[in-house]
Amino acid sequence: MNANPHRSQTQIIARSGANLASRVIATVALCVTFLLLMPLYPAQVSDGLDSSWAYAVNEALARHLVFGRDLIFTFGPLASVYTHLYHPATDGVMLTFSAFFALGLCLAFGLIATPGRVWLIWFLPVVIAAITYPDAKFLVLPFLLLMLVARVGVDEEHPLYLRPNWPVQLGIGIVTVAVALLPLIKGSFSAVVGANCLFAFLIIATRNKRAAFLFAAFLFVVPCLAWIAVGQPILALPNFFLAQKPIISGYTEAMSLHGPTDAWVAFLTVSVIVFGTFYIRVVRRHGITAHLLALGLALTVFIAFKAGFVRHDAHAYIAADTLLLLGLCLAITMNSRLSALVVAITLCGWFYISNTVAPLSVHEIGQRIEQSAVFAGEGIKVRSSGSSILEASFRESETAIRTASPLPNVAGTVDLYPYDLATVFAHHLAWSGRPILQSYSAYTSGLLDLNARHLLTDRAPANVFFTVAPIDNRLPSLDDSSSWPILMSAYSVRGFDSRYIQLERKASFAPPITGPQSQVTGTLNEFVAVPANGPTMAAIQMDMTLVGRLGMTAFKLPTLAIELKLDDGRVITHRYIPNLGQNSFLLSPYVSSDDDFLKLVAGIPDVPHVQAFRIVVPHLALWKSHFQVTFAPLHIESQNQIRRLLLIQSVVPPPFLYNSSEQSFAKCYLDRANGHPMAGPSSSVAINGGTLSVQGWTIPSAGDGIGPDSTWLDVIDEDGIHHFFPASEQDRPDVRAAFKHPNMKNPGFRGVLDLSSIRTPRQLKIYSTSGNKAFSCNMNLPLLGSGITNN
Repeated sequence: MNANPHRSQTQIIARSGANLASRVIATVALCVTFLLLMPLYPAQVSDGLDSSWAYAVNEALARHLVFGRDLIFTFGPLASVYTHLYHPATDGVMLTFSAFFALGLCLAFGLIATPGRVWLIWFLPVVIAAITYPDAKFLVLPFLLLMLVARVGVDEEHPLYLRPNWPVQLGIGIVTVAVALLPLIKGSFSAVVGANCLFAFLIIATRNKRAAFLFAAFLFVVPCLAWIAVGQPILALPNFFLAQKPIISGYTEAMSLHGPTDAWVAFLTVSVIVFGTFYIRVVRRHGITAHLLALGLALTVFIAFKAGFVRHDAHAYIAADTLLLLGLCLAITMNSRLSALVVAITLCGWFYISNTVAPLSVHEIGQRIEQSAVFAGEGIKVRSSGSSILEASFRESETAIRTASPLPNVAGTVDLYPYDLATVFAHHLAWSGRPILQSYSAYTSGLLDLNARHLLTDRAPANVFFTVAPIDNRLPSLDDSSSWPILMSAYSVRGFDSRYIQLERKASFAPPITGPQSQVTGTLNEFVAVPANGPTMAAIQMDMTLVGRLGMTAFKLPTLAIELKLDDGRVITHRYIPNLGQNSFLLSPYVSSDDDFLKLVAGIPDVPHVQAFRIVVPHLALWKSHFQVTFAPLHIESQNQIRRLLLIQSVVPPPFLYNSSEQSFAKCYLDRANGHPMAGPSSSVAINGGTLSVQGWTIPSAGDGIGPDSTWLDVIDEDGIHHFFPASEQDRPDVRAAFKHPNMKNPGFRGVLDLSSIRTPRQLKIYSTSGNKAFSCNMNLPLLGSGITNN
């Protein structure tokens, strides 16, 4: 008998009141979380790599392009739910499907909480506001659904048991809808969705096979309806998922970056502790359902690990944020004192990993939370006043892009290489983009071919804005390598500036022609000679060992490098991606800039040729030691019409250059001519294709530290006629340092001279000028060959 029934009744009433208060506050926390998850105050467009793909996905949906056919990318038609990027044509889609996701996530956290841990939901809006990358919110949701199904599926005596009354069943249905939509937001979410939903299906099937198949049908029907709702043809849906395979499978090799080892070691350590705690307290001795739940947790952690540390830059936030959300999820489920330990460990792991990316302080965390709250409040105001404010901001952002990156107004369709598509959209040009919309993402042989074939169809853009700008220090010619020969042959250069080369599609053209192939066997870390027969394409077939394949699956491999020995004496090192190298790419000459590309298509032999290359592999056990190289000469029809724009032309010089009596000797040196080092001051120079490339330095007065006002190159023909060319200035800090005059005017010069109108150039002289006076370099270099070319 109870000695004090009145006291016992009071305790029960007090406990009930506390539970009610906890549930009310938890409900308020979930409502706040819902508002934080909604794009009420969305981001506006800007230029740059990341904003461009987000902008492009919105444009693709607005222009009724078919995902998986016209656009092959990891993001799907619901990408704006992830990006929260505003676009007038897709704002309704973003709000509608964001609401499904936000409601699903909030209900999942609310339903999985055991009675004694409801109060921990108070931390959910704080965590949502504090995390950096959006991926974590999406990666955790399928595991939350599995947790819900497991709680309903266990025996009533199990500490996780949740009674499946109609509110719970309705909640699970809404969470299932949210999970089923995730692959249409980002295709790579399919793995975590598929695995966790398979485990959920198996749990349901052990109790009710009919309910299990109804669950599976729900997962199938929801994305179909959503796909149709956003204007996509239903028959294209399977191809959208099939198109994800090369995007996902090629990502690890092509996009990996290495970061601090302690970050991913910390992640694995915390994950093992948390998983072990969960296994001991919840899974062990509780049957197949709990073990399937453990598998779902392990898989979610593994995918977060890969997402965060394969490309180990700011992506590490994904792993850290997922860890924090999973810790909160497990803590509100485990009816144990260990829940506090789980929260503490995951919080420490999150803080430590985040600090390896950028310094993180409590003050900054507070600022993130405050900013999220302010954005939610401002978003409610903006949304309640209609869409005019957001549309006006969108137009202002477009104007800012146009101002920062002006493009000419061209007739016909347009594409831009390699990635800054926001510029095209902001100028309201008729976009006809390649399937893999940014060059760095075409990182498998098949993806490269898709982009190349696009340029040969009737959907090929009439105009292309092109620049050489690889990411991650990749070998420049690897990006969209299969498309380069087509761009050189099917398009004519119509202009260029500091940002882009403007290409226009020819009315008719011959496809790029390659000559007879030759094959050699190369050895890793050893140089392979490159044929010296002009532009050369190469295809390199490398194979991983079994150890390498396992390492690639489990995590990633050390990045590879390609070293190029150039004919100008330099050795250049770039990131090399074997998947890309399987397709033929331009190996020689070494095109590293827009100027090099222009000179190549103009037939100007001033681009350094590659004499030999080698593939540098840090660990030989991961790759087979020998590889096959297929060389093929590339024949490009020279676009002679742009020679005059690229080459220095002969002009009338200042009068004092003609007055030999005013000439005095200067300190001069010619480093290179037509890419080759000069053997001495009287070495002969061979003219190549009607051009002469020179590089060197001149100093009018070395003792006084007087640098040149200008440098002039004097080409004398067989009739004794002088043809003067103004050289371009080149920075030469090494020369200034050698003469101990660091503030001297730039002594360096370079220039590519157009000698095509000079029939028989015989001699080269160099003059350095200062104060309206010419200083001869006292060198007369014999010129060999004819300047006349066929134009």
